[in-house]
Amino acid sequence: MHEIEPSQPHRMIFQAALRGLNNALVPYVVGGAHAVGHYTGLIRPVDDLDVLVELADADRAQAALEQVRFAVRQVEPPWLIQLSRGAATVDLMAGTPNWLIAVDEQWIERGEPARLFNTPVRYVAVEELIWTKAYVAGRGRYDGADLVHLLHATLDQIDWDHLLARFVGHEPLLLAHLTLFSYVYPIQRRRLPGLVVRQLVERVQAGLSGPGPADGRICQGTLLDRLSFNFDVTRAGFVDARAQLARQRGIAAQEMARHQRWAPKAQGA
Repeated sequence: MHEIEPSQPHRMIFQAALRGLNNALVPYVVGGAHAVGHYTGLIRPVDDLDVLVELADADRAQAALEQVRFAVRQVEPPWLIQLSRGAATVDLMAGTPNWLIAVDEQWIERGEPARLFNTPVRYVAVEELIWTKAYVAGRGRYDGADLVHLLHATLDQIDWDHLLARFVGHEPLLLAHLTLFSYVYPIQRRRLPGLVVRQLVERVQAGLSGPGPADGRICQGTLLDRLSFNFDVTRAGFVDARAQLARQRGIAAQEMARHQRWAPKAQGA
């Protein structure tokens, strides 16, 4: 639909990155501000490019970018390798920083073909884009506005069965964002699919009246913002919801401990 414009010096660099990945036959989708711009027309200056790959393809993607003169700048295992060339940055991501969401083959298969910087790409499907942005709700960064704009632009195109499947176990969060949409655009409320809203309300109500999680001290706030809810899991006796995810993904205990340190500058990581 739309092509977001970075500053002119970055355009050729990002083009080189995308063509390097294409030439290396690395399966990927483009996310972030470029994907939001594609779906909504919301244009803002950017100096980074979000490229999402399956974890198994991360090394190949890194090598392809290094071939076009990108250098590794930061690594956040297992979800992020940040590479730079001049002032331009490519965030090579295999999932989300809360370790809840991992890029899988459906991301690639369901990606929307398009062109970016005169280069063939696939943009991350809007359902996956909504899914990831729902968890960016911190003091330093909140993507709720992006999510509302995405809903406004694509509400009639969304595969709601797929989106509901992505939010299994986290239905209150999706319902909260749909409620925010109805608040921001009152006249658009009727566009929300009634059946989906009713299903979400029923699931949330069932959760409220049910027995609750096996570990009653679980805090899922760290899935939204690892800084704002750090107090809860380090001082107030709550269990960090990321701990089980870390074990499932083979993340070392010391890495988990590092994420529980109060480090405001890491918010964007």
